[in-house]
Amino acid sequence: MKAIIAYSLLVPLAFALSVYCCTLAFASRDSQPPQSSDLGLEVDSRDVDFGAVEQNRVVHGQFVLHNRSTAIIVVREVAKSCGCTTAEISAREIHPGGTAFLDVTWNTRSLRGRNSEAVTIVYFKNGETETLAINLTLRADIQPNVKSSTDQLEFESTLPTTKTITFHRADSTPLHSRLLQAGQVKRGSRLPTTAPKSP
Repeated sequence: MKAIIAYSLLVPLAFALSVYCCTLAFASRDSQPPQSSDLGLEVDSRDVDFGAVEQNRVVHGQFVLHNRSTAIIVVREVAKSCGCTTAEISAREIHPGGTAFLDVTWNTRSLRGRNSEAVTIVYFKNGETETLAINLTLRADIQPNVKSSTDQLEFESTLPTTKTITFHRADSTPLHSRLLQAGQVKRGSRLPTTAPKSP
């Protein structure tokens, strides 16, 4: 009987003790000062995808940079992975709460298929020695401007008659034509798929 009474007293006592401990924990948490959101440099999006782009086109994109720290951010360098890209930042010093814009240009040149280029922002907080970096990426599906599985056509036999070969863009519009005279193209001859240079 005594054991039953002791057990019935222990249960509410344990419950009251757990409620008291939880109350203390929440009170302690609420009394602490808010943590600083000293996050440094933040970018709206680290990836710009241009989607389908025709070969040899120049595309333009922009990254928006925010200083979320309490110190001035100094951009030391904007590094690029390829000479086919350029990058220009609107401000080398970004004050707390301030915004800067990084404008990038990508010349797709003769690239084909799914491609990407990297742009890296190297920076530090004013008064600190630690150097930080943010990696950004440009992406595109580069479409060849001629329908060809290769940069050159190789003939397996001598062309017996005069023929005209017409090359088309990816959207099927004519790009350029070449007139090949009989006997001009021998076995093993190679014909570039790109347009001939104007004289």
